[in-house]
Parts: sequence; C-alpha cells; structure tokens
Amino acid sequence: MAHTPNPESPLLKLPRFFSLKADNADLKNPPSDTDASNRFKLQPEVAPGKVALSSVQDGLFLKRFNTQYRALLEEPNEIFAMVEVVESSYYVVNMPEYVGFKGSNAKYLTCLVDYPVILDPFALTEESADVRLTTHQVEYLLNGKIALRSNQAASWTSNNYWKASQWITPDGDTPDHPECQFDPVRVNSTTVALKSANGLYCKRGSPSFTNAPDAIFAEASDYEETSSHLVVEEAVMSRQIFNVTYLLDLASASEEEPIGVAYGSATNKGSEPAEMEISVSKTTTVSNTRSFHNSFTFSQSITQTLTLGVPFFADESTEIQIGAEQEFGNQWDETLSEEVAYQTTYKVTIPPGKTGTVQVVISTAKLAVPFHYKTRDTSLNGVEREPVDRIDGVFDGVLAYRTDAEIYDGTKTYRIPVPMKLNVTK
Repeated sequence: MAHTPNPESPLLKLPRFFSLKADNADLKNPPSDTDASNRFKLQPEVAPGKVALSSVQDGLFLKRFNTQYRALLEEPNEIFAMVEVVESSYYVVNMPEYVGFKGSNAKYLTCLVDYPVILDPFALTEESADVRLTTHQVEYLLNGKIALRSNQAASWTSNNYWKASQWITPDGDTPDHPECQFDPVRVNSTTVALKSANGLYCKRGSPSFTNAPDAIFAEASDYEETSSHLVVEEAVMSRQIFNVTYLLDLASASEEEPIGVAYGSATNKGSEPAEMEISVSKTTTVSNTRSFHNSFTFSQSITQTLTLGVPFFADESTEIQIGAEQEFGNQWDETLSEEVAYQTTYKVTIPPGKTGTVQVVISTAKLAVPFHYKTRDTSLNGVEREPVDRIDGVFDGVLAYRTDAEIYDGTKTYRIPVPMKLNVTK
C-alpha cells in the first residue's frame, strides 16, 4: 500500500500566506483577489539593500515581533520592519513536483534496490526507460530541504522515500527522518546536486563497490565531481494553464529607457505677457518581447497550452486592461514592434519679445504582472493529474510610457513629469 505523507508533519512545506485577519493567519490556499487584508506590497530600497512590506488595505508596514508580523507602522522601521535583500536567484532551487534525473552516464535514475540484491539505479537508457521507474516526486520541507519519493516504489511499499546513510535506497518511512532529507544545489540551468544528511553529495558509483558502478552513494565531498551531477527533467508530457487571475496592483516596472525627444517653441511678439500654446509631437517604433514564466529553476521543455487574456494599456489610459481570452502554444514568447505616436500641447505664459520652448523626453518601461493560475498536467504515461493551484506566474511585457517635460518660458526653466502613458497610441 502506498504511503501517504502526514499533512500535519512539521516538516512538510504547506504554504502559508500573510493576512491582517487573525482567523486567516494559517491560510494554505492563495488569498482572495478581492480581500485587501490578504495583500501586501513590496517596498523596494527603503534603505540600501533592504525592503519592507506594506498592507494593500491600509498602507501600514509590517512590524516584526518574536513570532509574528503585524501591520502597525506608518513608516518602515529599520530595526523591526526592514528585510535585508541578498541576490540569490542564481542559487535558489525550485523544482517541479514530478521529475526525472539523468546521471553523468546519460542514463535515468531509477533508485530501485531489492536489498541485498543490487540493481543499478542508473542502468536504463533514454530509449528503454520506463517512466514508472524513472519518475520521482519532490516534496519541499519547511527546513529548506527536499524529500524525494520513488514513484514506482510508492506502488510497491510504504517505504518509498529516498534514504541516505551512504547507499541511497527508496526505503525511508517518512520525510521527517534526517536521512530522507537532501539539500538541492544548483549546478547550472539544467543540473542539480543533492547534499545528504552526512554532509556529502550523492554521486554515481563508489570505489568501495566496484560491482555496482551505477549505484548511487552519498560520498562526494563537493559537487564539482561530475558523477554528482543530475540533469533535471520535468516528468510531464503536457500541461494546460487556465483560470488566470492577474494581480494588477502588484505590477512592477523595469528596463526603463528613453525612446525619443520631442521639441516645440513659440515667440511672444506682442507688448504684454501672453499665454501661448506650444505643441510637441514624436513618432517612434518600439520593440517589445512578451512572455509568461514561473518560478521553476530549471528550463522546461514540455508542451504547454495557455488560455488567458494578455494585459495591455489602452490608448489614452493609465490603467492596465486585460484582453479577451486566447489560447497560446508551447513556451509562449513573442517579440512585437509597436509604433508609438506622442502629441500634446502645453500652455506657457511668455513675456513680451521672448521665446518659450518645450522639450519632452519620452521613456518606456516594461511591466511585470504577477498572476495566479491553475495547471492540469498529463504524466509521461498519459495519466491526467488533478488540477493544481499555483501562485508563481509572471507576465512580462506590458509597455508603460512616461514623459518628462522641460519648459522654458523665456525667463526660467521648470519641469513637469507625467508618470504614465499620456496621449500615447500604439
């Protein structure tokens, strides 16, 4: 009988969400999109290298106490509210739930041992690999480690967690046991190494067991050894992505750059100060790459179907809108060229005999919009899995525009910044 992990295990990583409501403090599902008490904004660079979180409901910043955070502060306190940020995206490992591992001999890891008869865990080639033998389930634990379940062993015995004393076997009873826990270390964009409880990395083969050259042992001193490298492949044939909900108020801007400068001027030929209109216009072409992605560390090559609307700015608007639902194919990613036409008029009071000028710098920035979504996967042997709620989606590619006008009225210069998309058509 297959072993079912205990959902109350202190080590199983069940997601929790911040909430201003005490009765929601243990939320295990994505919070409601309409309940502002569950929503928080990241306030970047409130101090060098530090950020803070503020509530969408009332704008108050979270204050850290011994065992909880509370939204109490009108301004972020450096001691109790600020969080130090370290760039770790290169090192963070986030693997899909079902994976296959390929060893340094380019063969798949099966991790099946009928002790004391040794089977070579890496003995299968890509052509002959049975997906029931090579699929492993990843469970993230609250201590930052992972537990791995052998998919085939799960249908044979309740002892199906990878266990590492030295020899790796799928006979661990529970992920709570230290020998069933591994530290995943990113080697590159496709490869991981696994550090065992004994402080050593899992590797293929051992000089002590020459009769088992492809067995897996926890005895590599570091992950520089190529025999410790495991190529990660998601064990999914296809994926449907649907029920997309964009979190528009959490959109963030990046890659801001100027795309053009517009000029205009007018001369007051009269004998009295006069309010005069100065028109400026500019047309240019902008290249924009749009894409959807999630938080998985390793590149995915599965067939995906996305059903969703694409966020955009409507003409003359400062609010993001969502287009009609469309269906996109695998790895949706496209580059578009858009013509941007800017035209507006400024009223400037100019002294007699003077010339007023307007110079407008037009800049563009790319917005990243996070979203919640559901996935429905089909396994490598054609079995459709239950839909899963996910919260790690990001759409990159909504173009926002900003203008910064420098106005000279014949005697002095002043600036008028406009924050977002004024009189811009696509």
